[in-house]
Order: sequence, then structure tokens, then C-alpha cells
Amino acid sequence: MDEEQRGLVPADGRRAGGRMMAPVGATKEIVVNGRRHFVEGDTVEHDQLVLLAFPEFRAAEGHALTVTYRGGPLSAPEGLLTRYQRTELARGRPLSSPARSRRSDDLARLRQEGYDIAVEAGALHVRRVPYVTCRREVQLGTLVVPLRMSADVTVPPTEHHVRWIGGTPHSATGEGLVGVNASEYGVPGQLFLCHRPFDREFRDYHELVTSYVNLMGRQAVLIEPTSTARVEGRVIEDHNEGSPFHYVDTASSRAGTEDLSRRLEGQTIAIVGLGGTGSYVLDLVSKSPVRSIHLFDDDTFDQHNAFRAPGAASLDDLRLRRAKVDHFAAVYSRMHRGIVAHRGRVQQGSLSALDRMDFVFLCIDEVGSKKAICNRLARAGVPFIDAGIGLEVSSEGIFGLVRTTTSTQETRALARECIPGAGGGTDDPYRTNVQVADLNALNAALAVTRWKRHLGFYRDGGGEHQSVFDVESGRVHTADNRRGASSMLDASRGAATRS
Repeated sequence: MDEEQRGLVPADGRRAGGRMMAPVGATKEIVVNGRRHFVEGDTVEHDQLVLLAFPEFRAAEGHALTVTYRGGPLSAPEGLLTRYQRTELARGRPLSSPARSRRSDDLARLRQEGYDIAVEAGALHVRRVPYVTCRREVQLGTLVVPLRMSADVTVPPTEHHVRWIGGTPHSATGEGLVGVNASEYGVPGQLFLCHRPFDREFRDYHELVTSYVNLMGRQAVLIEPTSTARVEGRVIEDHNEGSPFHYVDTASSRAGTEDLSRRLEGQTIAIVGLGGTGSYVLDLVSKSPVRSIHLFDDDTFDQHNAFRAPGAASLDDLRLRRAKVDHFAAVYSRMHRGIVAHRGRVQQGSLSALDRMDFVFLCIDEVGSKKAICNRLARAGVPFIDAGIGLEVSSEGIFGLVRTTTSTQETRALARECIPGAGGGTDDPYRTNVQVADLNALNAALAVTRWKRHLGFYRDGGGEHQSVFDVESGRVHTADNRRGASSMLDASRGAATRS
């Protein structure tokens, strides 16, 4: 930052005992882009990328400092910077800041005490925690604590189990550590640890973290007296600023699946058709950390749609008669930042919009459009799933099939034979348009589960390119490309021609 930037006074070189002295009137010393400055007032203005660090405060802890970017005002972060905190600023917003943990007193206290913490994928990571191995060596591990949050503010924990990335903790004598139980987590190099106060749960996450750290750290100090989990002056960051969600995904951290959820990150997804099945696909995909979800449909959201869609539309929603893409974008943008609405049908002039997608869900019944879309996706090398339902009404009840067909580079030819209009059947499977919400939801769940297997979130035995649920029998028939489609098609004749 240039010295002429407002609010900053460059270090003038005066020293006392080898220490840089602040000019008269300056209250705080800061480091901007690697250069030391002193702040006279409560505001700083800049016009370039800024790496802003506070090695020391010369005023009361929590003194407000407002940082202004010339393109617009910014309180960085949230108007307050305290000791040992850092923020990076570009285009008027923080790239990395401790904002979430600063909204929670227990996490803020851990930060102020010098613990190396980060909030990642809904879990609190406490790094550089010293512990003793079975060989009486001091090493460093990481506590991973699932967070309970309400509106991004922590609430008292109800569980005392944590994940531990490191070896099994021992006492200074190399024996098992009394007071903590360790068990296998299922992932190499990770354990479950169990420790709690007598007859109660932890009051907050500060007590939980410090209890675990002290339990292991007391043993480490007996071998290495200088070992500590507190790292003074270390830059500590919150890693959720790039999250596609408006609030922290604490469900993944509670289940211990945040590492697997990262396999879904960065994906650009398209959902073509927002009828019953397509809307449920959106409901499920929007809860995954994909980069963006593009919605394609040319219809309006009417009253009958409300009975086939997830959630509960209000009368006001129905009176608006918005396009389906606008209605669902408004609903799911409350949770996911990357919802993109495209009004209109995907047809010859707009097929190119699908070329940049990482994965596409086809949830339409128009045989003519489907053939063009399938051919385009195959040429572009884009994997996709075609989902559809074929139901009929009889005096004995509804019967029919729920089909999910997966087309990847390995299964293109087999999938083409199973998708109506793409090379398989030509009948209109929606000639009676029988749709039931629970089967729409099932169709979507099977499709999204198959997509997650494709990306490795679920373990994939490999080979399946089609599944068909028979409503009458309750059986799911699958076709494996390693064996060919004949066995499944013989068992469930007609499934390949229904959508």
C-alpha cells in the first residue's frame, strides 16, 4: 500500500531498545503487504489487494478498525480486528477472514488464546495438538470437532466424541492414556476419541477443545516441556469463505463425511426439466457443495405442481404464477449461492449451454427433445442421467416402473438403447401423465445416489448403467455393462422404453 493511503502512517525508523516506535498519536501497528505501518485513527482506505495483519495492538482488545476499499465500504471483518488476526481484501470483500468463529464466543476465545483453529465443512479443526505416541515420542495431531450451529452461531455441544487425525494418544510412559477412549474411525490415520466431564456434556466448544488438548498435552510436556497447542502470532483462517452455502454445512461434519463431500465440490450441474422428478433432484443436489446448479424449464409453477414438488408452496407463491425456474431458484437460493435459472426449453438453438456442464440430469418426457440433448451431451463428453416414470392406473391400483439410466463414456451405447427417444423406445411414456410425489422423490433419489457413486461419494461397484424399480413387486432391477443389459431387461420388460 502506498504511504499516501489514508489512515496509515509509515514506520519512521525510530527505535527504542531495537523496537520500532509508533509515531505520536498512532494507536495500532499493522502490516500491509509485508510493510509495517501505524494507524492513527479508526479507518484505513486502500485501492489494491491488501494483506492486512495485526502483530500487536496498542489499544484495548477489540478496538474497531474499519477498512474501506475505494470501490465500496467494507468492515473487515465485521468491523473488528483483534490481536493475531488477519484478513485479505480484494474487490471490496474479504478473501479469508475469521468472521464465522468471531460470531461465536467460544470459538473466538480459542482464537484469542492462540489455538490454530479453522472452520472447514462444518467442523472445527484444531491443528498442531501435541500428543505422545506409544514410542514416547511427541508428535502433532488434529482434532476434528463437529459443530452444532444455529444461524452460523455455535450452540452447546450435545456430543463429546471427536475425530482425531494422528496416532493413538499415550501417556508419557508409553501406556494407554487414562481418561480418553480411542477407536478406529474407518479411514486410515483417523480415530474416534471419547472424553467427557463427569455426569454432563461440555458447556461449549472452548471447554471441549481445551479438555482434549490439556489431557494429551500434559503428557507431552513431561517429555518436551516447550510443546504447546498455542501458537502465538500464527495466522488463523476460516476456510468457508468460498463455500457455495449461505451457512455452514454442519450435517456433513456430524456424520464425518466432509472429506467425501469435497469430491462433489466444483461441479457445474444442469437439471433439465423441473417437474416432479426434476424438482426433487434439485432439492437433493442443492444440499451438496457443487459450484452451481443450472435450471432449465419453460413452464410456469401452477397449483398441480405444488402437489408434486418438495416443500410447501404458499397461496402467494401460486398467485405469482412464476416460471418454474424462477420459483425454485428463489426457494433454493436461500441455501445455495449457485442456483442459475434459464427460462425456456433446451432445443436446437440452446443446446450449447449444456456443453460446459460437468453433469446433467434429464427429467423430461419429450422424446423429440431428448434425442437431440442426448446426442449433444454424448458428443461433448458430458455424463448424464435420464430419469423417468411410467405409471398406469387400474382398478387394483397404480402400477408401473421408475427408471434411472446413466450415460457415461463407458456406457453410451447401452444407455442409448434404454432411453426413450435416444435410440430405444419411441412410445410416449407420459401419455396418461400419471405422476405421484413419492415416486418422483424415489426417482430423484436413485438418480442423485447414482451421480454420487459416479463421483466417489458412495462406493461404486462399477458397471451399472440402469436401475428400474417395479412398483408392484417393490423390486429394483439393475443392468450392469459388464454383463450386458439383457438379464435386467428380461426381468423387467418394458422398463427401457419408459421415462
